[in-house]
Amino acid sequence: MPEWFSIIPPLVAIVLAFVTKEVISSIISGLLTGIILIQFQKDHWFGLVKSPFILVDTYLPKALVPNPEGGIVDRGHISIIMFSVLIGGVSMLIQKNGGMTAMVQKLTKFANTKKRVQLLTYFLGILIFFDDYANTLIVGNTTRGLAKKHRISREKMAYLVDSTAAPIAALAFATTWIGAELTYIADSTKEIESLHMSAYALFLSSIPYSFYAILTLVFIPILIIKNLDFGPMRKAEKKADLSEQDNGNQQNIESDKNPLGLALWPLGILSIGTFIGLIITGFSQDVWSDSSLSFFVKISKIIGNSNSYKALLWSSFISSIVAVLLSIGYKKLSLKQSVEALLTGYKSMIEAVVILILAWSLASVLEELGTSAFLEKLLVGYIPYQLLPAVVFLLAILVSFSTGSSWGTMAILFPLILSTSWKLFDSAELGMQANHLFYLTISSIMGGAVFGDHISPISDTTIMSSMATGCNHIAHVRTQMPYAISVGCIALFFGILPVSFGLSVWWALILSVLVMVLFVTVLSKNKKGT
Repeated sequence: MPEWFSIIPPLVAIVLAFVTKEVISSIISGLLTGIILIQFQKDHWFGLVKSPFILVDTYLPKALVPNPEGGIVDRGHISIIMFSVLIGGVSMLIQKNGGMTAMVQKLTKFANTKKRVQLLTYFLGILIFFDDYANTLIVGNTTRGLAKKHRISREKMAYLVDSTAAPIAALAFATTWIGAELTYIADSTKEIESLHMSAYALFLSSIPYSFYAILTLVFIPILIIKNLDFGPMRKAEKKADLSEQDNGNQQNIESDKNPLGLALWPLGILSIGTFIGLIITGFSQDVWSDSSLSFFVKISKIIGNSNSYKALLWSSFISSIVAVLLSIGYKKLSLKQSVEALLTGYKSMIEAVVILILAWSLASVLEELGTSAFLEKLLVGYIPYQLLPAVVFLLAILVSFSTGSSWGTMAILFPLILSTSWKLFDSAELGMQANHLFYLTISSIMGGAVFGDHISPISDTTIMSSMATGCNHIAHVRTQMPYAISVGCIALFFGILPVSFGLSVWWALILSVLVMVLFVTVLSKNKKGT
């Protein structure tokens, strides 16, 4: 089978998703296409007949059990599903007991305008920096009521939630991403004798070069302050203004009597409890007693070694119990009503869970087809060293877009790129410039992975952002894409490429922000003129 056949399944899924605006059937079509290609090589035409059955009995279970023969369950995937379901139940319960309404009313003392609600959503996304899954689900569910009251489209809220979660998780010193990032970097550089830096030092050094993530976090407040929307998002916002105008202020008249603790305690446990769980599961006496490390480095290393899935499950489960007890204790709901509310919340997550399983199954098929390896061969190998970071950035976008996984993209590209890129830079005798290019290459992989994740219909965090804000998934992808592409282009042409050719990273950051402000200013003038 020609290698280029490996890109057909993701293309089928992506094209159909945009054409039909229905993601489940689109992913299934992509899955079947990939399985047909695999089975045709094994059993020729009989493989076509077998493919639908193999989809059901092999690849869908494989999303949860990667090695059925060995009975090794993928606890990560199952944990994500359980966490999503549990938090859906908690969210529904605090809506039913009046806690969410009480919190909305309290928040309106600050978030009493459309602009302030968006800023609140943005800052909450920054504050819950330690995990992108927790970020999307907590922030999305917390701000849904405020968004409806102030007639902010679900598409806009999904964008705000999605575009803060992964960038801040990728940049922050102490997140669930750290463990994966440091592992990938360490494994990919351990054979480089001339590189005398730890994985953590390389990560920290690469942060200023993370143009896409940094610029995304700068772009959002500029849009909010300028009150600017463009592309499909502008249409979504206009539609929200019209369709929800009559319902915007319809709040529960009894909400003043509802204690704020009905919402704050469960949500606080979800947020703070997750952070505590990360510390508990990642704690190492050797790290904590190491006097050569600063306090923040110790915390970062501990969280980097933590079990995020356990922490998320612990916090969501305890949050559920606390929410039930508060509902009963404050006599807002009976035990039966509380359980029914939880079950309703669980049921609301079924569609999202199905999409997640299908997305993971598709990723498994693409891995078997060698999609990522084919893309890597297309772009890397015979290019000038000055262009390597830009090419790596584009390659990471393609892989992440096709697979829907930032972590998967980093896992694939770090081993493929880092060692080769260092040898290329080092052999060019660039001196300290080689270090800068290497930091830029590391950040380009991470930035491209996040960018591709933002524009991929099969991304789990994109799916979860849609789910948490109650937004149609394809509508979220379509409205977010122009924003992500705008930031991505600025990051590439005014950040990555100038640094590759010798510009200081700090001057490149200043230049990129200035270009972004100019871009928004021009759009604002055009908006006024229409």
